[in-house]
Amino acid sequence: MSVISRSDTETAWWESAGAYRPFDEGTVAGKKAAAWIGEEAEDKAWDRFLQRNPAGQFHQSSIWARAKASEGWSCVRVLIGSEGRLTGGFQLLWRSSRFGRIGYVSKGPVLESLESRPDEQLLEGYAVGLLKEVARRTKLRALIVQPPDFCEELSEPLRLAGLAPGVPMGVNDATWIVDVSDGFAAVERRMDRAFRKCLERAQRGNLRVREGERSDLASFWELMLSSCRRQNVGPNPSELRHLVALWDAAHPQGAIRLHVVECDGEPVAGQLDVLFGKTVTFWKKGWSGAEKRLSPNDVCMYEGIRWASQAGYSRVDFASFDRKMAEAMIAGQALTEEQAQSRYVNFFRTGGRPMLLPRAQVWVPNGILRAGYRWRYGR
Repeated sequence: MSVISRSDTETAWWESAGAYRPFDEGTVAGKKAAAWIGEEAEDKAWDRFLQRNPAGQFHQSSIWARAKASEGWSCVRVLIGSEGRLTGGFQLLWRSSRFGRIGYVSKGPVLESLESRPDEQLLEGYAVGLLKEVARRTKLRALIVQPPDFCEELSEPLRLAGLAPGVPMGVNDATWIVDVSDGFAAVERRMDRAFRKCLERAQRGNLRVREGERSDLASFWELMLSSCRRQNVGPNPSELRHLVALWDAAHPQGAIRLHVVECDGEPVAGQLDVLFGKTVTFWKKGWSGAEKRLSPNDVCMYEGIRWASQAGYSRVDFASFDRKMAEAMIAGQALTEEQAQSRYVNFFRTGGRPMLLPRAQVWVPNGILRAGYRWRYGR
């Protein structure tokens, strides 16, 4: 994390009437600090704060809150200010389940780096305390928190505050990153030679890549369903309308892009990317299963990486990877036979690297239930 620049017109937007209300007052490093809370899904100024902060990711944005509203998630956003400026905050999404209200802070809190590390630790502790208080006031049965990708240091304050490991749900804790900050020529040199030739092969086979529009989401959804059937998994998101909701929230801010691969005018593969800060996230992919010899999925990845590099982004995030494979590769160990057959092996051709992410942790406000959770999952 690093200090971000601010314009004077944005330093106190959270204090404007109606948007946020006072939530807490405290002290951080001897300076007065305060928190404000709001439930409005849309806040473009918060999104700009995230865009400028190296730790900011789209999962904390109001774009994501608006999109997830279509799946029944409600939004609570807390902003932390000190001496008239914003120093951090977090967005908590929650919805009811058969176990009660469940909350999720994905890739948060997002905090500004202060001048010295001890001060920053105090800010982290203050933010974690606010997380727990919001969980109580929102009457959550459980709160799941996963720090931002580049903020492993937040894991320890969460643990010290009583959050437990062992989240019994699928939360990505590894990913694959392709660095595109040094220009596409350098990126291409790091790619597997066969992968570099995929576009040339595709063009000879009459594959074409174009940018998709909102009207293409229905055909992309069918491509997603086809991929899910082959992998024997359910689609996520579960309905086409959720894709449309994300498009409608993200497209006005230029935060989403669809690549469509066609053969003789028919879509055979597609990739939906989320664009935020310096990162392009390959969020969802789909393939009909046709034209396998021409590798339409590879064509999608290649074009996505090339576009990200040429558009001035710094990295491409593949949004998932196997944790044990990542640990083995980082340690320089050989993969097992099963790992070598994994679908993730195809990522190796892109010239990227695995990245371990901070693990999600859980806060259960009820003391008895918290002890039971730790006994069942925390080990």
